[in-house]
Amino acid sequence: MPDTESAPHRMTVEQAMEVAISAVKLNKPDLARTIFEGILKAIPDHADACHFLGVLHVREGDADGAIPLMERSLVLAPAMAEWRNNLGNAYQRTARHPDAIIQYHLVLEANPEDSNAWSNLGNSYMMLDKMAESEAAFKKALEFQPDHVEASINYAKLLTIGKRLHEAQVHLVRVVELDPFKSAITRERLYRVLLLLGERDRAIRALQDWKEAIPDDPRPRHYLAAVSGENVPERAEDAYVAGTFDDFAESFESKLSILGYCAPQLVAAALSKALDAASGQFRGLDAGCGTGLCGPLVRAHFARLDGVDLSAGMMKIAERRNTYDELALGELTAFIVSRPATYDVIISADTLCYFGVLGPVLAATRDSLRFGGIFIFTVEQDFNTEPGPGFVLQKHGRYAHREDYVRKALSDAGAVRVDIDHDILRHEDGAPVRGLVVTARWPGALKAG
Repeated sequence: MPDTESAPHRMTVEQAMEVAISAVKLNKPDLARTIFEGILKAIPDHADACHFLGVLHVREGDADGAIPLMERSLVLAPAMAEWRNNLGNAYQRTARHPDAIIQYHLVLEANPEDSNAWSNLGNSYMMLDKMAESEAAFKKALEFQPDHVEASINYAKLLTIGKRLHEAQVHLVRVVELDPFKSAITRERLYRVLLLLGERDRAIRALQDWKEAIPDDPRPRHYLAAVSGENVPERAEDAYVAGTFDDFAESFESKLSILGYCAPQLVAAALSKALDAASGQFRGLDAGCGTGLCGPLVRAHFARLDGVDLSAGMMKIAERRNTYDELALGELTAFIVSRPATYDVIISADTLCYFGVLGPVLAATRDSLRFGGIFIFTVEQDFNTEPGPGFVLQKHGRYAHREDYVRKALSDAGAVRVDIDHDILRHEDGAPVRGLVVTARWPGALKAG
């Protein structure tokens, strides 16, 4: 293998392209990038290098950086229909769905039987809430390729949104049959559809099948505990949380926008109320920062803002925001424990819903806060009044907490003032998800600097 710095200069351009494309396939992005960039430095109008460098950007989670390269490649080689499909996918990842639709239609003008383009077109129409057009596109994809896995999965999603659950179930079962050892996301959707249909026993059997087919996946164990009420863990396993969010990191924000997700905005509003003015003088931590949605909303309050999250996929997107002074990959309780008396404020939007027992994370938070510190977080609300632990693992895998349990856990952790607002955090399965927006203060008067 040629060394990365001189590879483009020691080979012909064609040989260098072959090495670079192989490097992409072998998951050697640094080598591929060096070669593509070397070719473009020597030949700025090299269409292939331009396009495949864009593809590399997409694979690394940087669709915004990919788009100018892909657009340039199509100026140089406008007849490359497959490249238009890739550009459409990059537009789709950045929520530029009208632009994506234009590209998919251009692909279909060249090849009306391109199932991938039909499937991708269906996705963009669905994201724009154009359900009739979306359904027609998915049907076309499956007409030309009946075993098209992605089209089947996304058509099932559309059918679920439309409450056509029996039809959705048929497509999801078919995908599991086509891809039994790799279909974790599909199996999760099938489990949820069966629950919506009220078929609890079939849902449990589906989870057991999933557990047998993919024994290393923690998700079926977690959902079995949720649906059966047996062996409920005190908190979700790290592997469950990381795997769940890594799987849909790139589509996370676009999916949440459909659900009316507003936990970051609620946390930011509570922070502004707690601090009165954005002084830019405090030290803060975004615990469970995800893709960094809270960062831009709260940055003005902080001289330093750190973030921690379990999901490497989510962290890549947070890094691109350039909002945080430090981003750490890891479990948030362990990270907080490692930073005693460090922060004035810790915020956590929609993260403690993966904890049942709150005592350990609240104790760690107390110790990580400086004199007069503040902790602002959201949890989903459990309205159950029957005797119990004060929290419940819901069938979708997140925990909900009773307000009295939250107040007592904070009191036990030494908080001297707890303010709780009630609000809607998101919508799911057509129903509002009601939650608690909690502002907890520890003894002392918070001082900037």
